Amino acid sequence: MSTQDSQRNDEAKRKLKQKLLDFAAGFPFFNHMGLEVEDMSPGYARVSVELVDHLRNPSGQMHSGEIATLVDMSITQAMLMTVTYQSVRDTRGIIAVITDWLMNSTRPPIARVADELTDLWLKTLPANE
Repeated sequence: MSTQDSQRNDEAKRKLKQKLLDFAAGFPFFNHMGLEVEDMSPGYARVSVELVDHLRNPSGQMHSGEIATLVDMSITQAMLMTVTYQSVRDTRGIIAVITDWLMNSTRPPIARVADELTDLWLKTLPANE
């Protein structure tokens, strides 16, 4: 690939990333759930949530519905910039692509998200537990 082609490719990726981040920032459901996409790249997403009262379960921890949404959103955002997704985004083959990507990843995103959530949850426990 020539330097000029590489520069065009980098610029296209930067524009796509910004478009996706802008969409996520303005998406009403994400805003309602307090979710923010902080960063993303092919196969990676960092999503945060501010734990406010309406997102807590009766025991005061983050509600499992919020956790499931956080996992779902993180996986989706990580997948959106992949070459595979971009090549089939206008087709009906998206489910197969997601399944293939999740099954063939060396460290499935769900495992990384679960690790992060476990660490976060442990930090929220009172010191005497």
